[in-house]
Parts: sequence; C-alpha cells; structure tokens
Amino acid sequence: MITKETEAELATLRAKQAEFLARVKARGGNVLEFTAPCCGGKQETHAPTTPIEPGERPWSSMATCTNCGAMYMKNTYHDHVAAAIPPELEKA
Repeated sequence: MITKETEAELATLRAKQAEFLARVKARGGNVLEFTAPCCGGKQETHAPTTPIEPGERPWSSMATCTNCGAMYMKNTYHDHVAAAIPPELEKA
C-alpha cells in the first residue's frame, strides 16, 4: 500500500526524473520507454546511443519504479531495456 508519505516521495522522484530526462533529450541523448516489471506501468530511462560492442556490458542498475515505488534491476541497451525483479526482492 502506498502511503501519503510514499506518494509524496514518488512525486518528488518523478519530478526529478522528468527534469533529468528533459536535459538528456535536449542534448540529443537517447531515452527509452519500457514497462516496469513490478506494476506494468510505463517508465523512461536514459540509454546508450550506440550498440554494445563485443565484450562490453549493458548499463546495469537497480531502479525505483516511479509508479509504485518497488525496486527492480534493469539492463539498458541502446534500443531496449530488460527489467526484472530479482528473487531476493520479490518478497520485500
């Protein structure tokens, strides 16, 4: 359940993310939309502008869903995002 306090934190997070992604887009950066694995809501993220070369790894990070507040792991490529909730967090 999302409390009023949690909703306020998510609203702040959404605003900061929107500001950041607007700067990325204004500078010609790559922003991708994907579906959050936790709630199915739409998310956006900064992504590499070029394909990954052999031997390189995608951008990997833990993320917080700006819709429901759940944490998930994401691997970001130039053309798609692979996101999932690690088993350790499924019960959290």
